[in-house]
Amino acid sequence: MNSTILIVEDETLLAMTLRNIFQSLGFEVVGLATSYESAVNLALFMHPDLIVMDIELATEKTGVEAAQTIRSFSASPIIFHSSSTQTPVIEEAKTQSNSCFLPKT
Repeated sequence: MNSTILIVEDETLLAMTLRNIFQSLGFEVVGLATSYESAVNLALFMHPDLIVMDIELATEKTGVEAAQTIRSFSASPIIFHSSSTQTPVIEEAKTQSNSCFLPKT
């Protein structure tokens, strides 16, 4: 069985690119989420082995907030990513346990 990944990204082209990359590496992408709500719901029902999480979603709640909610029921590691490197939300993401931060470039 392949390792499973949930991608949380509100930019459609980037989400599809990430999906294609992970699939070409042999991972099973179990969902593409674009918001806090869809990220939490997909994580709850799909139980991914890894979550790739955009920090700045186009919704009121951030990827960090989604991760905090997901942490209440899952120990899946999270890779946060963002095109910005100077916001307080990114600094908060860097303090989350079982996670890391990668800038989008």
